[in-house]
Amino acid sequence: MHFRFCSRPSLRKRAFSLFETLFVVAALSCLTAVSLTVVRQVISPTADTKLRADVRQINRAIATYRAHGGNLSGVTTPEAVVEKLKTVVTDEGDKDKETVGLKGSMIDPRVQVVRANEEPRKGKEGARYDAKKQQFEVSEETGADVVESFTFGEPPAEVAKEDRNVMLPGSKDGGWIWDYRESRRSRGRLKTGSTADVAGTEFAGETTQATALVPVLNPSLSAPALASYPLSVTITNPNPANTTQLYYSLNGAAYQAYTGAVSTPPGTTIRAIAVSLDPDRLLDSATTQQAYAPTPVTLSMTDTAPSVVSYFEAGGAAASGSPAVSPLAASAIRLANAADIPARFQASSYFQVEWSFAGIPGASSAFSNGYPGESFSVTRNAYGANSGVALSYRAITISPSVFNSSALVSKTVGINRLTLSAPKVTTASSQVTLAPDFSSAIPASYRIYYNFGSDPGDNQGEPVTGTLYSSPVAAPSPGGTLYARVYPPSGSKLWFNTSTVASVVVPPASTPSDNYMGNYNVIVFTDLYTTTAIEGKTWVGDDLTNSNSFSLGRNYSPSGNENVVVVGGSLGNGNAFQVEGNGNSRLALKGSSSRGTRSINWNGGGNESSRLVYDSTIPAKTLTMQAQLQAMSAELSTVPANSTVVTPFGQSNKRVLTCSVNSSGVAIFNIAASSLFGASNLAEVSIGFASGVSESSVKGILINVTGYIVLTGNQFNFTGKFADDTWRKKILWNFPAAIIMNMAAQRMDGAVLAPYAAVTSNNDFKGSLACRQLTIQGTCFRLPFSSSEIIAMGQ
Repeated sequence: MHFRFCSRPSLRKRAFSLFETLFVVAALSCLTAVSLTVVRQVISPTADTKLRADVRQINRAIATYRAHGGNLSGVTTPEAVVEKLKTVVTDEGDKDKETVGLKGSMIDPRVQVVRANEEPRKGKEGARYDAKKQQFEVSEETGADVVESFTFGEPPAEVAKEDRNVMLPGSKDGGWIWDYRESRRSRGRLKTGSTADVAGTEFAGETTQATALVPVLNPSLSAPALASYPLSVTITNPNPANTTQLYYSLNGAAYQAYTGAVSTPPGTTIRAIAVSLDPDRLLDSATTQQAYAPTPVTLSMTDTAPSVVSYFEAGGAAASGSPAVSPLAASAIRLANAADIPARFQASSYFQVEWSFAGIPGASSAFSNGYPGESFSVTRNAYGANSGVALSYRAITISPSVFNSSALVSKTVGINRLTLSAPKVTTASSQVTLAPDFSSAIPASYRIYYNFGSDPGDNQGEPVTGTLYSSPVAAPSPGGTLYARVYPPSGSKLWFNTSTVASVVVPPASTPSDNYMGNYNVIVFTDLYTTTAIEGKTWVGDDLTNSNSFSLGRNYSPSGNENVVVVGGSLGNGNAFQVEGNGNSRLALKGSSSRGTRSINWNGGGNESSRLVYDSTIPAKTLTMQAQLQAMSAELSTVPANSTVVTPFGQSNKRVLTCSVNSSGVAIFNIAASSLFGASNLAEVSIGFASGVSESSVKGILINVTGYIVLTGNQFNFTGKFADDTWRKKILWNFPAAIIMNMAAQRMDGAVLAPYAAVTSNNDFKGSLACRQLTIQGTCFRLPFSSSEIIAMGQ
């Protein structure tokens, strides 16, 4: 709108219309009301926090001040801005007459700026004056130019005056309200990054007759959940249609024309302004802004590393013959609360992970759309001479508006120190053989040290004395006791404890093996538990453990005095048991202290005074017997097989031990325990003969059975020659490595030699039996082992 007026009567004049006069009066009234409101609201904010409310009103005062000719060019400090707003129009040179609109102070003269005494803490807001934008802005930024608050002080003694450059000056001569002025000043416009009319980044509009309404941002939430991002933010234009155009800016970037909802990442500040489409009638709006920051999620980290790791799990090699132990899979560091964080925010632009293992920092690569974790392997090399390795990690936020950093996690991966098993000691042909016990894993490069007569000892993984074992050791001529231990490999003492000591009594080198199994029906090196009867002679190295009644020495009546039952330990407690035979059948004990109070029924004649004897050498004799039978079992296990086990065609549930013989007339089989006793479908086992082999040519049948554990999968029957007592006496089942033999309901036909095994059965044994420990609920029948050919092979 243009108005033309004359300042002298002699000139051609144009009168005001009533509408124009009323419009001017209304405009001046509005401006006056705005000024009064600014003053009142600066003093007493009500709708928002005091600082934000004060800043809002100060900025409005700045806009009013500039709209009425005020100039803030070159003003850079908050104090100087406030002092400018307190000024009034000068009255020199009739300047106050020429000025139209507000001429007084824009704020209360008592308003003062309070600077922050120290940098604001996180979460404490302050205000800065942006000289370029000519307005105050609230933020959490720090610095010496931060305003902490606006407050009242003492009124100044005198109010400062200044000239204001108004857009439509009033008439100096007083004849008219305005002198006619054809031209008007051009005004700055919003500077945008799109197709606005003036390029740039700032808005510097000047006052006209009205103020556009501030645009509305929606949503105006202070902390939406992280999962809701990116937010879709709309800007609502409250102005009349076709009067303004909306523009927006993201995080201080160039303004863009608003055409629809804005996709907003977390931590974004949106500024919006309504730009007048008719600058002569309507001002651009003030800037409104909203920060969109979620409630930060605190990152939480975890790991899959074990608390302790063993030698084999850390990649150490096991000796050949050891049970397989697989190295641990690679360990990893994970994001524990990944389920609570959308994958799009699991990116290295939002957070990164710092970690180290064994003092070596881990390399964290870039990632996006899901945190993949950090992978590392726990190996022996990481430990060196240490018994534990340090692991530490934490997640560091790159975007504090989205995440809080995790706590630092520190842990130690220690060593699961394994105790080595004692070595197995066997004697054969006057030699002593030492070997690891492979019932548990043994490291490669293990060491065995031994001594005759004394323990090699242990000095933190090293022997105190002794000789490193490399091959079978010749027994000393007078015999003696050998002691041995298994030691960890050199350089691996952190990972293992030395084994306990193993010992064995070694007979003199010239002493041949006796046919103990032809002399005794049952030989047990430690404890015996029986519920029925043992026929023939019985040797028990330690205790009788069944408290119920049972019978020993049945079906054997010696012609002269003979120790038919030998017990090296206690007779136990409970019901009376029977010593069978005749008046010559004796019970031998180690000493009178082993007798106890248990009742004994002396069947067959005689009484305790004539049939109970004492022999203090029983423990030593037990060790000698044990050593010789262990040696015999070991020696027999090395004889090559010459016979085979056949499954008849179409009869998968049957096995035939088909005999061929060597020069001594012995058929030798080598069978895995699992293939015979562990078979689930086996019903019958018998003896057969290879082509050209006569029954009379077979002097003995040696069946070597391999395996540490012998379990019966299904009860089967021994048929044919196995059911013949003549053949039972020359059949020897040799279990050289068995530790546990659970025969369940399986009947055994033929002699059984298992010098290291604890044998359990509830069925009969028809043949001699020698073992470490025996629990049996069947009868042991007296069928003395008689194959001298097999005994000779075991020398």
